[in-house]
Amino acid sequence: MNSNSFFVGPPASSVGSRLKGGGGAKKGLLIASGVLFGVGVILLIVMLAVKSPAPPSEPAAGARPRSARSRVSLEADSEKEARDALSSPGAAIVFLYADWCGHCKRADPIFAKLAESPEFKHIKMLKLNSTRATALARERGVRGFPTFLTTWGEGKYTGFMPEDKMRAVLASAAAAPGGARRGVRISKHGGATESEEEVMAALAGPMPAVVFMSMQGCGFCQKQQPLWDAAASSGKFNHVKMLQIDGKHARKLAAAHGVTGFPTMLSNRGAKKYVGFKRSPQFEEMLIEIGKA
Repeated sequence: MNSNSFFVGPPASSVGSRLKGGGGAKKGLLIASGVLFGVGVILLIVMLAVKSPAPPSEPAAGARPRSARSRVSLEADSEKEARDALSSPGAAIVFLYADWCGHCKRADPIFAKLAESPEFKHIKMLKLNSTRATALARERGVRGFPTFLTTWGEGKYTGFMPEDKMRAVLASAAAAPGGARRGVRISKHGGATESEEEVMAALAGPMPAVVFMSMQGCGFCQKQQPLWDAAASSGKFNHVKMLQIDGKHARKLAAAHGVTGFPTMLSNRGAKKYVGFKRSPQFEEMLIEIGKA
C-alpha cells in the first residue's frame, strides 16, 4: 500500500455515476414536494373563501318565525295589536305565554296547527309574550300561563288545553250569535248601534226592555255574555227588547242612571237597575220579572 493512500474504494468513474443518479432523484422529489405544497395552498384558499352557512337559530319558546306566517299573524307585534284584535267586531283569540312556561311550549304547536286549519279561518289568532302584555294581563286578571283571551264564551281560558279541548273552544266562536261579540251591540231584537239615543228611547218606550251595559276588559261582563246570548236566542224572551251597549259609548246613560260599575243592566220594568254578574238562575229570574211587570 502506498503511504499516501488513505482510502481504498471503487474507481472515480463509478462514484461519479452514482452521484449523478442520486442528484436526479433528489430533483424529482423537490419538484413533487413543490407541486403538493402548491395544491395544499390552493385548497386552503378555497376553504377560507367558501364560508359554511350558519345554523338556523331556534325561535324563542312560544314564538313563531316571521317567515312561517301565512294567513294569520300568530306573533303579535305589540300589545296594541292584541288589544285591537280583542276589541274588533270579528272573532279573535290571543294566546299569552311565558318563555319559561312548560305548558305554554306544549300548547304552542297545537295552537299553530289549529291556526292553519280552514275550519277556523274566520278567527283572528294571535300570540303575545307575557313580558310585552303586562297592562293587558292586569286588565284581564291573568294570573297564570298559558292564558287564552277570547272575544266569545268565557272570555278567558287559563291553563294547558289538549287539542280536542282547544278545538272545542275555537268551534264555540262560530256557535255564538253573530260569530263573536261586539263592543256595542243590540241582540236579535234589533240592529247594531252605538247610539245612546236609541237605547234611551227603548227604555222610555212601552215595550219591556233591558239594556246590558258592559265594558271591554271587564271579567264579569265576559262571564255574563254567554248567558245573555243564550237568553237572547232562546225565544223565551221575545216579548222583552234586549239591547247591549259598551259603557264607553254610554256615558250620558251611565250618568243619568248612576252606573258606577259593570256589568249593569238597566230596565224600564222591575228593579230598573241590576248591578253585577248574575248567574243563570238569577239572570233568568231577572228577565222573567222584567217581562211580566
